[in-house]
Amino acid sequence: MIFFLVSVLILAVAFDVTQGRIPNKITFSGMVIGFLGNVGTLHIDRIESSVFGFCIAGVFAYILYICKIGGGDQKLLLAIGSMVGMPHIIHIILAISIAGGLQGLLWVLWAYIQQKDSHVSLMSLSKTTSLPYAISIFAGTVFFLIKNNFVL
Repeated sequence: MIFFLVSVLILAVAFDVTQGRIPNKITFSGMVIGFLGNVGTLHIDRIESSVFGFCIAGVFAYILYICKIGGGDQKLLLAIGSMVGMPHIIHIILAISIAGGLQGLLWVLWAYIQQKDSHVSLMSLSKTTSLPYAISIFAGTVFFLIKNNFVL
């Protein structure tokens, strides 16, 4: 399952960076793989974990929706939740949040350095530039997997 999770994340990052969006084929495939992979074990605990992981990821995805984060990022979180289940999704969401904060900070510092050479304000940069959040989702998830010795 971890192989599929990392594969979905790599594809999501590639599309988000190059095209500014994450296709539904990637996110929905991740959700289906997550649910079927856990149902296929025939262990009720794994099935419940997958459903609860999906639901918890859905709550965080709704928060992202309120914050105007893209729909592909939200569906990617749902796919991760269905694959890793509970309680792992909670730790992954925390790691993603930290990675997102660091990514945003680096983006602001980069924009500030670029601003010194021109008369462009940071506010105008934020309106014209999008931040591919799939990078933070990838970084937070992989950090969690490595830290907890999941086999990649």
